[in-house]
Amino acid sequence: MPGHKNNLPQIEGDFIETMKKAIKDMHSVSDEALNRMTVECFGNENGAIDRYINDFLDHTKPQASFDERQQAVDEYKKNQGALPPAFTNHNGKISVLDVHPDFSMNGHADNTLYKSVLIHEAMHSVSHESQGLQSHSSDDHYNWDEALTDYLAEQVAKKLADQVAPNSEQKVVFRSNYYTNTGSKVNTIQLRSQMESEFSEVLENIKHCYFNHPEQFKGVLEKTDLSATKGKSVQDYADNTLKTDIGDRTYKNLQSNSQIKTLSPKDTALIQRINNALPEGTPQINPEAIPNFQVFIYGENTKKDFKDLIKVAYPSENNDLIPDVFHANNRIYVFCEAGNLQGRPHRTNIGEQVKDASIRATIESHFKSNNIHLENVEDICNSIKNSNNNAIKQQGHSNNLHGRTEAVAAPAPSGNGQDSRALLNNALASIRRK
Repeated sequence: MPGHKNNLPQIEGDFIETMKKAIKDMHSVSDEALNRMTVECFGNENGAIDRYINDFLDHTKPQASFDERQQAVDEYKKNQGALPPAFTNHNGKISVLDVHPDFSMNGHADNTLYKSVLIHEAMHSVSHESQGLQSHSSDDHYNWDEALTDYLAEQVAKKLADQVAPNSEQKVVFRSNYYTNTGSKVNTIQLRSQMESEFSEVLENIKHCYFNHPEQFKGVLEKTDLSATKGKSVQDYADNTLKTDIGDRTYKNLQSNSQIKTLSPKDTALIQRINNALPEGTPQINPEAIPNFQVFIYGENTKKDFKDLIKVAYPSENNDLIPDVFHANNRIYVFCEAGNLQGRPHRTNIGEQVKDASIRATIESHFKSNNIHLENVEDICNSIKNSNNNAIKQQGHSNNLHGRTEAVAAPAPSGNGQDSRALLNNALASIRRK
């Protein structure tokens, strides 16, 4: 792997070969398929991002004109998060963008996700002609190829864990990089989670099609003798059963993400309440400068992933106490208790919790942009809530930024010559007197 800065993900020199061995042992993949696999990592060396984007366009839009390609390159360079963190072409080559924002949180490399994505792409590479079940999949409904790929990748990660020492850097605790921001993706990940339950009786048939004969998959979809599908064909079961109760599954069982402007500049009353609660002497939040955040919601079945992400974002902190929300880069991570997800009201509860999280993240970003270090925004957020009892419903948790109770950290220069600790303490004292 090329030399990169320390905040970029790293893999051990023999990780690829160790991974290949685990794939062969776990899924009986042929040497021919394993030898076809190659990996190229694109870091921050000169021209790397341009090469990655052009390779991606060669794979996805080979017929694009020169002007279309140039426009795509320019757009992707402005927003690297719109690119996939990795992809596999039809020749089995895996391309990984080391500098992709998914692989870093608060400047800390997320090696767990990096290796998980690499294993996922490796399964694509060794599937039949590196295309697996793509001919039987669609993005607008559900994707059998992606569902099975992610499932098989997790099995390889478990095999790797068995093959190496418990504290080895080569051990991977698999974390999916799929987010359920659309109904089709909800169904895709639901398929993945049910490979060993509803589809256990035909799992080996599905794998055989994926690795060797995708043209036989239609026959698997037509099977009606599975006990779990209750007389329906696999196809009908997927069509009619997996797509039910999407809302509950999205929030309770899976990760959810949505790109939203979490606070609207039109909500002038809320923005004014935020500004009123800010420490006296600090700049006010300009409604036009409210940032866009990507919101990720986790439920009971993804609590472990949520905890892992906290450890990446705050590696030096005591992570025994799980907060409800934390903020890293331009992302907000929210954990929702099962009690907030029961029945139809769960969408309202989620919306209120995300609103609370977005206020917190907006304040954090505001202080950061003004070079003021703020350790905890709890009192400020409570003041905003109390200024209007109907603004945000309290969720029954402290919602501490990171499970901490101290009001402020050591001061950083505020940019206006004033001591940030004095500013904050004066403001917080005023808040408590209200």
